[in-house]
Parts: sequence; C-alpha cells; structure tokens
Amino acid sequence: MDDKVRNMLGAGFASDLFETIKAAKGTEGEKAFRHTMYEGDDGLVVLCALYPKADVLQFPGVSAEFAAGLKTFNAIGVITNMRDRLEYFILGGLNKPFTSLKSPQEAADVLDAGAVAAFMGAYFEARGLDMDLESLSYDEFLTAVEKHVMEATPLSVLNKISKGMEN
Repeated sequence: MDDKVRNMLGAGFASDLFETIKAAKGTEGEKAFRHTMYEGDDGLVVLCALYPKADVLQFPGVSAEFAAGLKTFNAIGVITNMRDRLEYFILGGLNKPFTSLKSPQEAADVLDAGAVAAFMGAYFEARGLDMDLESLSYDEFLTAVEKHVMEATPLSVLNKISKGMEN
C-alpha cells in the first residue's frame, strides 16, 4: 500500500476515533463506546467501538487467536449485517482506558496501521467502492474517493458545502 494512502487513512481514522473518545469522556457507568461509520440500506453496519477485553470475549465467534491479541481496552472494527456477516478487526489496544488519550496523535500511536488499513478496505467495500487499496497510488486513491463522494452526495449537499467553503 502506498505510504501516503496508509498515512492518510490512519490519520483520518485516528481523528474520528479521538472524537468518539472525547464524547465518551465524562460518561459515567459506560464501559463501551461506538462510532457507527456506515449503515447500508441492506442492513450492513460498519462501526468502530471501544470495548474492554471482557466484553469482546463475549462476542460471537471470537477465536482464541483473536482473543490473544486483545489488551485490557480495545478499539475493535466491526462489520456485520446482523445475520450472516460478522467480521472483527483489532485496531489497537491499551492497558488503560482510551479516555486517557489527549489527542488524535496519541490515538494514532496506539493503532495498528496494518489493521486499520485492512478495516478501511473492508469499509470502502461495504460502501460500494471497488478499489484495491494495496495497488492504488495516492493520486488514484484520491481520485477514486472524490468520484465516490461526487456520485453518492446529493447536489443540494454539495451546493451547501461549496457555499460554506466560499465564506
């Protein structure tokens, strides 16, 4: 995978993850937090969640190999249709709560770049983007994402974005 693509995916994902962490701070009694990244019309859901190890071990289909990679607190990527598709990705882990992180960079530092890239590839596939992240150059990646955004975003939303950028 192009290093620029990997870095862009990692930085963007870490930034989104940190927003979830900030929202979780101060929430009393909750141990797990999730950020839904995509919900398809067909019931497909892609999310990233922060779970304690004990909770992850209760997930259906968790293998011994997967469990061995867990830390006390984990960022888990999940793709499911709640019927027959269920994929888990260990994106990173800590032995202290994720709410202890102070910046997107600290979030990026605890993430596994390879796991994030694999999860993002599955996310793009779920969104209907037919692209092989392993073989795309940075420019090809940007072009593919831009094309998808233009195709998937209603004109009214694009107009609002354009007007907002002019101000």
